[in-house]
Amino acid sequence: MRYGFLHGPGTWYHRNGASAQEIAEGRSPLVGDGGGLWPWLHVDDAASATVAALERGEGEMNVCDDESAPVAEWLPYAARTLGGPTPPGMSVPEALKVAGPELVHYHTTMPG
Repeated sequence: MRYGFLHGPGTWYHRNGASAQEIAEGRSPLVGDGGGLWPWLHVDDAASATVAALERGEGEMNVCDDESAPVAEWLPYAARTLGGPTPPGMSVPEALKVAGPELVHYHTTMPG
């Protein structure tokens, strides 16, 4: 099973999770155009899909929401929901320098 980005209780993106705290504190920048697509999945849906897959006994499965969300949409929404400031912008060259190519990919070119 290949899961999308998990959200919900016990995850990094739950209100008390590490990533949510960074977003709420304005420490999670929006890199470039924020066009990278993130396939989200709630932990309850992940559990249900896992049980269904075990019952069917089929091969590989991608498990995520119907539509991936671009970082330019979900990150500002998460910041507002968490009571944080608008995420600061960061250029691709600056992000490459301070965080490396993986962050740039996740924020700009991830296909979802």
